[in-house]
Amino acid sequence: MRTVPTRPDVVEAQRAGRVMNAHRKSLDEPSPGDVLVIDARGVLDAAVMGDVLCSRFQAAGGVAVVTDGCVRDLPGLERLDFPVFAAGVHAATFGNRHIGIEINVPIACGGVLVMPGDLLVGDEEGVVVVPAHLEQQVAELARAQDDLDNFSQAKIRQGVPLARAYPLDAELRAEYDRSRA
Repeated sequence: MRTVPTRPDVVEAQRAGRVMNAHRKSLDEPSPGDVLVIDARGVLDAAVMGDVLCSRFQAAGGVAVVTDGCVRDLPGLERLDFPVFAAGVHAATFGNRHIGIEINVPIACGGVLVMPGDLLVGDEEGVVVVPAHLEQQVAELARAQDDLDNFSQAKIRQGVPLARAYPLDAELRAEYDRSRA
């Protein structure tokens, strides 16, 4: 969802139903498995949602929320046991700074282009965007890197110094390659 700064005539048109309220539509009508990515323009003095709106998105089939803006109602969000990635927390509500203007369009979130259909992968350290056409290639590269890292960690736990085990020197790299053959 793309947001823009508030303007009274657009807010009134959305309330009157003359133009789509993209914020409400994105929360009420996800496809099962959707991640809602909100371009909040990096605004950190108003939230894009709290626990009530997030609950609605979750109940409608959404699986996570990502925004370069803020969320509110953090204790309630934590109780949802639902992945939410945000730039911060702020108590001010959405309408103080944002209008939801479009959904399912290319947006910027955290300085990164996000296209409809892209794959988002997140953990405690952040979120990455994988272009849909690169999903398989990135998955294979990630698995290979995990295997290599696990091999290095095993060698380090056996007492091999970092200078040999991370990154692997030629001898250990050959051993690793043989173990994969």
